[in-house]
Amino acid sequence: MNCLKLALSIALWMANFPANADEISTISVPLNASLDVVEEIANQSLPQNLVSGSTGRTCVEPERACTKIPEFRGLKVTMKNRCVEVTPRIDCTIDQSVDRVGGMNVSGDGPALAVTQRVSGRATVRGRGDIGRHIRETATGEVVATVSLQPKINADWSVGLASPPTLNLNWTQSPKARLFNLIDVTFQRDADAAIQSAFNSFTQNQLLALLSNINLKEQVRPIWYDLQTQMPIELPNAEPLYLNFRPRTVALAPLSFDGNRASTRLGLVGHFKLGEKDSDQMPTSLPPLSNSPPQAGITINVPIKIPMESATDILANELPSEDTFTVLGRAVTVKILSARFENANHGKIGVTITTEMPSLFADTKLPLYFEGRPEWHAQSSVLSFQEIIIQHDSNGAANQFVNALLASTPFKRWLS
Repeated sequence: MNCLKLALSIALWMANFPANADEISTISVPLNASLDVVEEIANQSLPQNLVSGSTGRTCVEPERACTKIPEFRGLKVTMKNRCVEVTPRIDCTIDQSVDRVGGMNVSGDGPALAVTQRVSGRATVRGRGDIGRHIRETATGEVVATVSLQPKINADWSVGLASPPTLNLNWTQSPKARLFNLIDVTFQRDADAAIQSAFNSFTQNQLLALLSNINLKEQVRPIWYDLQTQMPIELPNAEPLYLNFRPRTVALAPLSFDGNRASTRLGLVGHFKLGEKDSDQMPTSLPPLSNSPPQAGITINVPIKIPMESATDILANELPSEDTFTVLGRAVTVKILSARFENANHGKIGVTITTEMPSLFADTKLPLYFEGRPEWHAQSSVLSFQEIIIQHDSNGAANQFVNALLASTPFKRWLS
């Protein structure tokens, strides 16, 4: 019964669907997504071998010996440097291979996401020429490659990047070969270039497709449509009312990561109403994301419209019992037999009540009409009427008593 009183006091006379700013409702709930599927697809889609191929280079530069030799031009003598190679140049071919070691790890902290992969490099040096053909050395190395990025959800629900991703290489073992047990030949620069090339290909061709598996839109879609389902609210002895939410905008807070989980906050802005079922209402489609970040918490404003027929049906079963008042020295018993609601002007409710006063006039049914402004008292859950105006059609001998009864403070307090 308190729900009915609250409904009557707030909006019995309101329009079907308000659009005032202060009647906007906001719903904000957290969303979470696992990065396990991103990690799984990454490990399935990326090949085990990242780079392979052969390159030529000079592995050993020749040693040169230089001396000054005089040159005579007439009577003028000048000294010129003359250099000769005292050790041979050794050219070689490097067969290199860069492979993934173990699985890729995808994890994050705050707004940043890190994709980490252990990578091993292997380079075999094969010399060329008469001297070099006898050279064959193999070098291995291992590096931890980390791609750092900051994903974001675009307005069209696609996944983008807030800034370009970066690559960090941490070599735990530098690839290096030792020729003739004297000359160190390192391949880290070549390996860095090879891994950088694989990184560029990964970020350009696969990264965004991989991140698209953080599919928050598919989590939001059922929430968006479920909230638009009209929910029946049963009323005593009357047709049910329907709680209806019409969302207007949807927003997501910036992504945040904690280990292998991504989280954000979903914010919906729209209008609630409580009233008759809208058989013609069709759910609205999920729109693009709003630029306004959602705030935590829920704010609900529910304008309520109860049909007068339903209010009358409920009132008929909630009529107060009879009561007795002393008027002009006589005890007058008043009993309400029926009542009917109607709209009145200036935010008031009009009620036509049929009363019976058997102790005053035998078998006399007296219709009363009164208007009042409803006022809801939240703490006591009481609905009262202010500014009451009462009219009646009694005449003759009953008129004096009825006027006195209606003017009495106890009766007004009881009626309100």
